[in-house]
Amino acid sequence: MGIGIGAAALLATAVAAKVMTHGTALPILARAGLALGLGFTAYESSLFMAALFLGGMETFSPAIIAQVGFSNLVWFIGLVALNELVAMVCKPWLGTIPRLVKAA
Repeated sequence: MGIGIGAAALLATAVAAKVMTHGTALPILARAGLALGLGFTAYESSLFMAALFLGGMETFSPAIIAQVGFSNLVWFIGLVALNELVAMVCKPWLGTIPRLVKAA
């Protein structure tokens, strides 16, 4: 199952990278959110396909997938907020830090 998890992670990373590089018409936060959603979908779909052959289908209940998706969303929001906080507070020490949200 480890190879399946690794392959799913690589696929999810590739999908998210494609969204970030080819979705330039969208604002950066929309692109990042879309990359998160499509990457999560690719990851869970890949794991589901692996579970069809290797077993473990009981871990793919809608409640479990929703809980994992919610956890990913909360971490995403937290990391964006932390990036913005560090960009504002630490600018004198670190210089310019890439920001996801435009300063008002």
